[in-house]
Amino acid sequence: GDCFFKVKGADAEAQMSEFLAEAVSLQGMTTKEGKAASSSGAASGGGLALTTHLQGKKADGAAALRAATKIRDKDYDLGMFLDDCVEAFPELDLYLVQGEPEAGARKSMSSGRTGLEEYNRTLAALFAVYWLMRLDIDGKESSCFGVDEGTKKSNPKPQVDLPQGIAYGSMSEDQKKLNFYSKMCWEKIEDLFGQAGILQKDGKGGWTHDVTRTKAMLVLTAIHDIMKVEPLLPVVAKQHGQFEGHAAGVQIRDHDIALAYVLMNYPAALPSYADLDAESRKSILFTQGKMGFNNGWLVQAEAPPGPLFETFCGLIKKGAASERDVAFYFVHWLTDLAGAEPKPWEGMLKYTVKFPDFVLRSFLESFPFVWKLGNTPSHDVYLEYLQWRWKALGLPKDMKDYGDSAVAIARLCISVQTPEKARQLLEYWEKLPAEDKELLGNELGATGMKGAVYAWGGAKKSEGPCILCYYQPALMTKHLGNDNVSALKVIAEIYRMGRTLHPFKPGAAGEFVTIQVAELKEIITGEICGAVEGGCVWVLKKQTEKESQVAQISIVDLPKLAGTYSVLPLWHTTVKDV
Repeated sequence: GDCFFKVKGADAEAQMSEFLAEAVSLQGMTTKEGKAASSSGAASGGGLALTTHLQGKKADGAAALRAATKIRDKDYDLGMFLDDCVEAFPELDLYLVQGEPEAGARKSMSSGRTGLEEYNRTLAALFAVYWLMRLDIDGKESSCFGVDEGTKKSNPKPQVDLPQGIAYGSMSEDQKKLNFYSKMCWEKIEDLFGQAGILQKDGKGGWTHDVTRTKAMLVLTAIHDIMKVEPLLPVVAKQHGQFEGHAAGVQIRDHDIALAYVLMNYPAALPSYADLDAESRKSILFTQGKMGFNNGWLVQAEAPPGPLFETFCGLIKKGAASERDVAFYFVHWLTDLAGAEPKPWEGMLKYTVKFPDFVLRSFLESFPFVWKLGNTPSHDVYLEYLQWRWKALGLPKDMKDYGDSAVAIARLCISVQTPEKARQLLEYWEKLPAEDKELLGNELGATGMKGAVYAWGGAKKSEGPCILCYYQPALMTKHLGNDNVSALKVIAEIYRMGRTLHPFKPGAAGEFVTIQVAELKEIITGEICGAVEGGCVWVLKKQTEKESQVAQISIVDLPKLAGTYSVLPLWHTTVKDV
């Protein structure tokens, strides 16, 4: 496609050719040293755990083509689509390789969910692709009100009143669904699918679709989260040297980076991906590996601009980011989040009943900030984005009023999404001890970039590595407002202990480490400070030089815990303690 980012002095055609040639070499089953890999070696994933579980399984190309071709046919219902997807994509079985955990056992996914939950979330994301490509047929109704699993017909529109001006928090679930149905900017979603080359104008005022592009999106949706199954996480092979900061012999525990590693170095290990044409594989590789961008990190202010934008900015400077592939990524992000609730037949519940409609509109309107990266430094774009989101929340003070903590507070307020929760967060912030305010102001006020600080409102020095607290927004949203636990104090303790395990190092500005807090977001709030009453403590365990993970462990087993860890004093995080 045309170069979407016009970079002064860049030879876009030459740079794009260079980028595509690199992708072709990777997808053509060659190692980074340029030596051809045998079908039983590197390219086929002979040393990967996932190959054991996929042994003898093949993608059903006919079923995949049928799903991609008929997805907009009026007579092709959701049940037929589901049957074709399950038949087409053997990778879906990977979510269920461990079965369901016993009651009380630790859940087997890095997300803190069960395999069955992740399987159903993936089906829900596939359903979202189906529905959003049929907005002019039955997609609006099905995505908002769900589908009857027996008849495969859209559920009827709820017969409820929706009073003018009713507060979102006062709405019933049926009212929320009706509100979303009537207020969503559906045309912007269709336009995004059009930019991605999935939908196409039919010349008669309606839409048709590109079968090849659609199939690529279905494959990406099916495989995207398979590396949340922890036993499948790959170890960097010696011949690859290092990958995204992970040295040879180190397990990649970030599921997105892990998938990118497999796609780049073992493309034949995933049958559905290997079955795609070269152009489609390039697009998926761009969104998962080359693009290096996670829009969830932006819309929830989960990550600072360094980890968020660094790789993407490099592509822009090279002229290697096409409009089609960037939009393709955004479509994937949109449908992936739409399927976040593991109840696929009930519609896009994450959007219809979990978020106010204006939140999704804000997500869609945030995309243009990415386009500014071609001309404006990424930390300046990020600060501008934070100010825009702050104003949209309608908070009582100006963001600048919070001085050197402004960036940190803005990120925290944006992470909880709604104005009501953001105001609540500001009230709890005022009650925090000064040392916790200073700690969070510095950690969350870092740019994560070498030699760059915000013009105002953030940390005064560029130091590294910065800390990215993975699933922090979910933790805050789940536990904020509870009368017994201060979610902000919990976050402060995690950053404090995280810095002891990952101290600042000379020359590390521009690097980042990840702290996984998934286990904390899935529990009831009382179990945070109450774990000690049950004979357990929360620890932060160092997994690699790039990652640590929060986990609960029995006090009796603490002396047996191998490796480096710090005990998190979360029994002191009650509101009374603060």
